[in-house]
Amino acid sequence: MSWNPLGFPTCGSRRTLLRLWAATVWCASPAAATTRTSSSTSRTCCGSIARTSTSSTSGSPTIYQPRTCDGRCVDVGASAAPQVDHHALFPHISGEGQQVINMPASLCGTWDMISNVNLEGYMIALGISPFIRKIALRLKLRKVIEQQGDQYIIKTTSNFRNYTVSFRVGQEFQEFTQGLDNKHVKSLVTWEGNKLVCEQIGEKKNRGWAHWIEDDKLHLELYCEGEVCKQVFKKNANE
Repeated sequence: MSWNPLGFPTCGSRRTLLRLWAATVWCASPAAATTRTSSSTSRTCCGSIARTSTSSTSGSPTIYQPRTCDGRCVDVGASAAPQVDHHALFPHISGEGQQVINMPASLCGTWDMISNVNLEGYMIALGISPFIRKIALRLKLRKVIEQQGDQYIIKTTSNFRNYTVSFRVGQEFQEFTQGLDNKHVKSLVTWEGNKLVCEQIGEKKNRGWAHWIEDDKLHLELYCEGEVCKQVFKKNANE
């Protein structure tokens, strides 16, 4: 580009400046923004907002998802994007306005029994023999509750007999009460508020149990045919 002695560009330079000005205006226009968006390949990291751009070849929008926990970034075409059931993913969020319901306190840990009310009445309802009842009344029970994924494992241990039951909440399963009354029952465990409740369907009517946390203690109610045994456990001192 050449300039005259007064500092103004020559005719040829003015034409060059006009071309540069026109290119600058076009780059700022909506059409240019659309062209740039069509070739966008930007991605987002975990916690940022996903961006959407349009493919220059297919014309269909592409959603750039946030990264997964292992750092991978996955592009999902809008036409193939799965329908997400948010209630299934977040069962404790419900109702209009997405009201958040507090999760129950964790039942997991090792718990030692500190009180045991009406165990004999409960065992009589189950049909347990007098000899076994006398032994059971002298036992100090311990509960070990674990959670592995969506599976709960509850172990009841003593120096006489041990009993273990494993289940998934909301899934019916066949249970054999070995070491208790040795019966086959059909069991279903569900959350009812802050209580983990089990219904056991078999020979005995109105049979089941309920676990919950109250005042940092594990409470257990065992019931069968109108008899209710109430047990309370405290967290093991070593935990």
